[in-house]
Amino acid sequence: MAVFRPTYRNPKTGELKQSSVWWCDFMYYGRRIRESTGQTKKTLAVAYETRRRRELETAVAGVPVPKAEDRIRDLKSILEEWIEVRTAGKKAKTRAYIRERCAHLMKHLGSYLACDVTEAVVAQYVGKREEEGAAAVSINREVFLLSKALRVDRKTAWPELGQSRQTKQPVGKALTEAEAERLLAAAARNRSRYALPFIATALYTGFRAGEIRTLRWRQIDFIDGWVRSELSKTVAGQFREVPLLPELKQILAAHRAWIQEKLRRPPEPEHYVFPFSSRGMPVDPERPCTNIASSWWAVRDAAGVSCRLHDLRHTYATRLLEAGASEAVVRELMGHVDRQVIQRYTHMGRTAKQEAIQKAFAAKSNSHAKESPKVGHSGPETAEGVGESKPLIFQ
Repeated sequence: MAVFRPTYRNPKTGELKQSSVWWCDFMYYGRRIRESTGQTKKTLAVAYETRRRRELETAVAGVPVPKAEDRIRDLKSILEEWIEVRTAGKKAKTRAYIRERCAHLMKHLGSYLACDVTEAVVAQYVGKREEEGAAAVSINREVFLLSKALRVDRKTAWPELGQSRQTKQPVGKALTEAEAERLLAAAARNRSRYALPFIATALYTGFRAGEIRTLRWRQIDFIDGWVRSELSKTVAGQFREVPLLPELKQILAAHRAWIQEKLRRPPEPEHYVFPFSSRGMPVDPERPCTNIASSWWAVRDAAGVSCRLHDLRHTYATRLLEAGASEAVVRELMGHVDRQVIQRYTHMGRTAKQEAIQKAFAAKSNSHAKESPKVGHSGPETAEGVGESKPLIFQ
């Protein structure tokens, strides 16, 4: 027996009646499953039985079954609740990362009911994120978080959905001097007063966005000219010191004066350089700002420069090596111990490569001109094939 409508006797009249609600009755793993479907239509009752069998298969496989009430909730509310539970007790960086990834899920799938998030819907989401230029690793991570929020196993719920695999693209880029100047000029014109000092700090120190966001005034030595990083991604990057360039010193001094004017008190050493703000104005110097994403996108578009904020760190490393700094110095300033990581961060420009080639082959040309071609010949150098200068390759 699959689905049926049970009969019952009216306790008052004794009349035998048939229920309007369909029930399901089947055997699974030697256990009889007999329960109400809650449906008055047979087609819906059959669908309930099919879904119930799938849930039991999932339970036998050891996969947690989602709550029944979650099936008719919108995905945005499910994600918000899951984020609160998932990020409880986690580091600030972990919480920010999960929220950043889930923001894309809410944007594209937030209005969907949980029961409507089918394999085809998830595949469409992957396609949209690829069109937006998202990296494959980010897309796969977002799909993973979606499965966790829905309490389903990815391979069980979406068996045909494979991993996003994109053509490998160069990691990062280094800005040219002209691009960096346009970026700083656009930041100076931006309505956010955080844009210029934040972007200039990234460009002139090579600090990561998280290091800049949590930067405190005690970490900046205006007298001796040093900036110290404390909260770094790597152990090698903690408590490293970077010279404070005059350009950056002037920008940060002006930023400090503006903060003091708006808060009506001088910043204390423990206060954040980029304090928590509301409507573009600093309000709480004891809390760091969340991010400058909107300002960064506006500055980048206004400057006509296609890059990531992290590419300013790539630019910093590349400029150091182009200026002749040793890899040991670059690793110390960047906070890395592996030279392979430095190689990923350096992108030598065409001008630097041309100058290196010209210097190398110019030196070779000069050495050839000074050498004497008299080996094995005692006569004058006017004979054919003797004393003639031969062109150098690539010269």
